[in-house]
Amino acid sequence: MPRAGVSVAFFVATLVSGWFALDMLDVRPRYRPIFVALTLVSPLYLFWSRTFMIESTALFFAVTFILAIHRATKPEATPSERRIWLVAALASGVLAGTVKVTTLVPWWTGAAILAFVRARRTPPDRATIVSTATALAIPVLTAAGWLAFSGAVKSENLLSARLAWSTVAWQHFGPLSMRLIPRSWYAVPAGAILGRTRHTVIASLPAFAGAWLAIAAYRTRLAPALVCVGLYFLPIAIFMHLYTAHVYYPYASSLLLITMVGCGIVALLERRGAISWLGLGLLSVALFAAATNYLSGYYVDQQSDDRSHWPLATALERRVPADDVLLIYGLDLNTEFTYTARHRAIMSWENRGAGDPLFEQTVARLVPENRHVGALVACGETRSDPIIAITGRWLGFDERPFDRDSYCDVYFPRDRAPATPLTFR
Repeated sequence: MPRAGVSVAFFVATLVSGWFALDMLDVRPRYRPIFVALTLVSPLYLFWSRTFMIESTALFFAVTFILAIHRATKPEATPSERRIWLVAALASGVLAGTVKVTTLVPWWTGAAILAFVRARRTPPDRATIVSTATALAIPVLTAAGWLAFSGAVKSENLLSARLAWSTVAWQHFGPLSMRLIPRSWYAVPAGAILGRTRHTVIASLPAFAGAWLAIAAYRTRLAPALVCVGLYFLPIAIFMHLYTAHVYYPYASSLLLITMVGCGIVALLERRGAISWLGLGLLSVALFAAATNYLSGYYVDQQSDDRSHWPLATALERRVPADDVLLIYGLDLNTEFTYTARHRAIMSWENRGAGDPLFEQTVARLVPENRHVGALVACGETRSDPIIAITGRWLGFDERPFDRDSYCDVYFPRDRAPATPLTFR
């Protein structure tokens, strides 16, 4: 399967889980294609679901988790059905939390609220309470344990020790002062709704406002819509710095905005006469706005991105000895490049090089393993950074790039440079 194929597969699987999860909102199957269509034209989901990232994987398990809790806590569920779905909830919740804990937060909270409300309406037996509480608690405990374990692994690497969760927690949550700035609260939803950027989800204020007017007018879906909005803002409130700094973080919760708009459209379609035609009109506006935003934004990027398949990385896989390590600048921990090159790599994300004790100690650790830096790759603005020449001389590399593409320069050791230029253009 192609690299992006895994991400796309999990995105499609998320639509399947979401289809069945709409049952908890009493959305009949005949109306569920509306929610699928709104997701399939959403620029944020169309673009980031095709990237070499974990977003769609984490979202699939998180949506599956709330679906499983929904099925397990339905009053009409049989004991055997309840056990099966609780096991599914336990497994999917653990996987969602270990893949990306920030993605699980809104969906776990929604599942907990659902289980609590249903327990209040129809008190279950003690065994059901214990098993449901276990299915909710284990994913949280596992995620916490995984964060501690990953932090310990990162701390073993001199260059990545600062990336441990406990060390950079303030970057995840942001300072309290951020929450006192109005823009911190409206920047992300405004980007998702207004369509002024390519990172949008709805891309139309009229469509969003029309959906809310329909929900407020008929009130049949007011409660679910309010819950969706509340859950959407929850991770923004907790991980405010991440959501305001990285445009892809709303991938985890923007399905909730789409669900809210879908509820407004369904509220109109469920009416008879001319009102139902308003629902079709609102759906058309929403689909058209999202599609045109994507075609003029992210689609242009995808069509012009000459780095999408990293031919340079493929060339390095062939020309660099398997035991050698790549030294990479300017890709900010890009996992796709190293995966394509199929080599271990030192990703100097802070542009550390010769003269920096941490960097030199990291390179020295290669010696006991009989490994060498087989190639130095400098990409983007780092190509003109003086640290490249300094580090190259320290490693015994050629002073001039051996080869280059439109984004990266490649250097090799003087005594082990390939005899012919790389073939990647």
